[in-house]
Amino acid sequence: MDFVEEINHIISLNIPDLNLTNIDNNKFDETFYEISELITKSIIYHHKPEQHNNKNFTFTANSSLSGGGNFCSSLGCRMSKLDELVSFASLYADCIYIRHPFEKIYLHGFDKFSDNSRLEFINGIILFYYLEPFIKKGIIKYVNEGITLCKNHWDSLGIPLEEKIKSQEKKLTNLLEEYLLSHCSITFDSNSKGNFLEFKEKKEELIPHSRYYLYFYPPYPNFIQKLKNKKTPYVISINEIKKYDLFQYIINRIIDDVSIQEWHSNFYNTSYLSDNKRNLDIIKNLNSEVSIANATSFEKALNHYLPVIFYKDAQDILNLRERENEAFQVYRDKLNSILQNKSQSWNDKELSELFRDQILPELNIINKKVNNWKSNLRSNVRDSIYIGAGSVSIGLYSGILPPEIGNILALFGGGKAISDILVNYKNSFNDKTEAYKNDFYFLWQANK
Repeated sequence: MDFVEEINHIISLNIPDLNLTNIDNNKFDETFYEISELITKSIIYHHKPEQHNNKNFTFTANSSLSGGGNFCSSLGCRMSKLDELVSFASLYADCIYIRHPFEKIYLHGFDKFSDNSRLEFINGIILFYYLEPFIKKGIIKYVNEGITLCKNHWDSLGIPLEEKIKSQEKKLTNLLEEYLLSHCSITFDSNSKGNFLEFKEKKEELIPHSRYYLYFYPPYPNFIQKLKNKKTPYVISINEIKKYDLFQYIINRIIDDVSIQEWHSNFYNTSYLSDNKRNLDIIKNLNSEVSIANATSFEKALNHYLPVIFYKDAQDILNLRERENEAFQVYRDKLNSILQNKSQSWNDKELSELFRDQILPELNIINKKVNNWKSNLRSNVRDSIYIGAGSVSIGLYSGILPPEIGNILALFGGGKAISDILVNYKNSFNDKTEAYKNDFYFLWQANK
């Protein structure tokens, strides 16, 4: 039984005919926890991370692109991020490792199962079904966050890497704090749901939607007790932000996310895949040698310049990859080669210029050649046989030969005439093979 079959079997066996969207109580919590345990162990068995030879096309995705609710738990927002993941996976990646909620649910234990655990479980199952075609193909794989090492390998590999990552975390914390202090404000307020902090970024670069709401419930931290005495909404001063270290609630999430990617990229030779330009810029600033890719910028360029591909069903793209695998490899190598010659920042401007100035002209060249060949084919067939000042339209082109064609050809050197038509018809197919010689033939096929 393969991984997808096993997960479907686990779900159907434990919760037959389950409608996930209608569950709003704790009736199934114990079952959800047991399923999370089974899925986590199944992932350990089936999706063992491998050491990859080419990190250009193998990636570890960040939490957001994995469907996680790091800053926004909305299912719609998660699905939107998976759309970016799927676009990138279908048109560029060999394999993308993504995280899942089931491991944390399992490791926290059933005694800590909460409303949030239930939400994460339900979203995790919904997202699994959405990604199922890609998981079946092995293009997307689940990976557990933890990495297991024996003592010898922990001493020789784990400890040096841990020290390196901790050093980077300190630098990253300083960079993020410096950025947030100048680009983000914090307001304390309350509503019927409880007391909360509103983090508001001047421009959406680091925080999705440029806002993040963090709710607090009893027992409250000391600083919340003090803020509750303020008239709300209360804009927290810079000094108070520093005093209470309030940006830790943003920074720690980002650092945890980046650290997990760093562990996996080092052990399994994968590149970073993110959806956040500011985050990638900071990572690149810390380590100029790190390999990164921005799925959001890739999707934006695809949507703007190749909307036919952007809106095409993902399964159709996967089927085309299988049929035209060699053409896919050629196109992808060409695209990677172009990016290697650039700054490799994968920003919006860079990828838009690539699609506009290098990919679209190549697709237009293929279209022009194919249209010319079709026109020549029609002309050659039409002009192959002349009778006086007129011509005979032969049904060979349309696949229908008139019954008297033999008599006509016999009268007008038929062997030579039919030979010329067949040669022209055959040459038209030979000419079409020229399209294969273009490095972007795969995209041209996907764009049809």
